[in-house]
Amino acid sequence: MPANESSDRDCFLERQIRILVRRLTRLEETQLTSTEVSLPIDRVNARIDKIEERMNRRFELLEARIDRLEAKFNDLDRKFDVAIAISLNRSRVSDD
Repeated sequence: MPANESSDRDCFLERQIRILVRRLTRLEETQLTSTEVSLPIDRVNARIDKIEERMNRRFELLEARIDRLEAKFNDLDRKFDVAIAISLNRSRVSDD
């Protein structure tokens, strides 16, 4: 191999190595650390937990309200049954 070709080949290889080093450096600079990745995820998870807690509290309040409404409904149902029974007894007495 003539000296000129060897020199050209060396220059080519050196240039390729420099290109690869620059690309590797850029790649390393753009890589995120595990901390950089986990912090936003932790913030999102914390926000989800807060929303979940708030929804659970609202659900518990809603269940309590439903229980109160059911109790009122049952009370009204009993009163209605009593009123119907009284009404039926009065109509029997008046029919006699």
